[in-house]
Amino acid sequence: MKQCDIQKSMPSFFLLILGACLLFGASIGIRMNYGILLNAYASQGNVPYDQISLVIAVGELIYGISQPIFGILAMKKSNAFILKIGLCLLAAGFLSSSVMRSGIALVFTFGICLSAGTGAVCFGMIMGAISKFVPKSKAAMASGIVNASNGVISSALSPVMQSLLATLGITKAMCILSTPYFILMPVAFWFAHIHFQISKGEIQNKIENQESVLKIIKNAFADNDFKFLCLGFATCGFHMSLIQNHFFSQIISYGLGEKIAVLAYIIFGIATMAGDLLCGILCSKISMKNSLSILYGLRAIIVIAFIFFAPKNAASIILFAIATGLTGDASVTPTSEIINQKYGAVRLAFLFGLVFVCHQIGAFTSTYLAGKLVALTQSYNTTWILDLILCAIAASISFKIQGKNESFSKKSFNERRKNPLSS
Repeated sequence: MKQCDIQKSMPSFFLLILGACLLFGASIGIRMNYGILLNAYASQGNVPYDQISLVIAVGELIYGISQPIFGILAMKKSNAFILKIGLCLLAAGFLSSSVMRSGIALVFTFGICLSAGTGAVCFGMIMGAISKFVPKSKAAMASGIVNASNGVISSALSPVMQSLLATLGITKAMCILSTPYFILMPVAFWFAHIHFQISKGEIQNKIENQESVLKIIKNAFADNDFKFLCLGFATCGFHMSLIQNHFFSQIISYGLGEKIAVLAYIIFGIATMAGDLLCGILCSKISMKNSLSILYGLRAIIVIAFIFFAPKNAASIILFAIATGLTGDASVTPTSEIINQKYGAVRLAFLFGLVFVCHQIGAFTSTYLAGKLVALTQSYNTTWILDLILCAIAASISFKIQGKNESFSKKSFNERRKNPLSS
């Protein structure tokens, strides 16, 4: 295609980011509110709690494993194609779960179908779909904005879901909650349209045809930078899981009450949104690897201050929630951007999916280990000490990521416009 035709085919930055935010927010927003949905099955549907726990466990596993699998399919087809599949799975998961009243049935509809949909409509898949059309100077900002959308939409969904379930019951509420995914389907079709409008079928994805999945994995893990990213993100999962799964109980153990614990979680969510946006700005000012190193280092300092020096009162709890929120989810932006710049948008969804599996391994480890250590020691301090050590190690290895490799693709943005699939 001629250069003028290509430029006319490029979507506006605002519409592109808006579409990405809607897709990611609707996907992760539901996942962040699983507790509300599954609690309704326990209270209204009389599903035993141990079966509810099985549904949650299967869902977490499927969410992690499905991302690299869908990443492989995206390399063969396209990211937009996988997004359409993901939206269909999400809608089907809600509709089928609306009539299920047993834990085993919910494992298949909610734990597998719906969770696989969230794995398909994930951060790496969405950023891989739009990164070909985002100027390098705006890439970090775009990543931060899209990442922040999960907090905005999940916070808005919480009262809506509670209200629907309370007033309409599970069946009608689940059917209504499936409608956004049908409404968002045109966004995925639009992503596919702009992708093929530029290529017009002239560019066959040579990378996909020439590289096997095993070769991509081998090349990635032969690179120390990728291993550093995996280790760092495993530490991220360890850290975030402590906050999401154990900090509530820890606050209660200080005798501060559930109201303070709930307030801390609300503030943590708001701070997470702010942290995502601020990290996007930070990554546009300094290198990605330095941004990542700073985030992990700050986490270690925050934990040291809270565990060893801060009084365990409401004020320190709130300050800890703000600090961990600002530095928590923000590591997603530099991690994904380093992968994008080193390995290209075509491989982003798959390789970020592999890194995210490491994140889930870290999350599983801290969730299980913290419970065991609390039972043995009657204290959360041992787990937090392990966390700050891991954060310090993550900060060190992130700093060692080779800056010269951050620009893996040597082509300029204008060149990527001419041949977006070659990045």
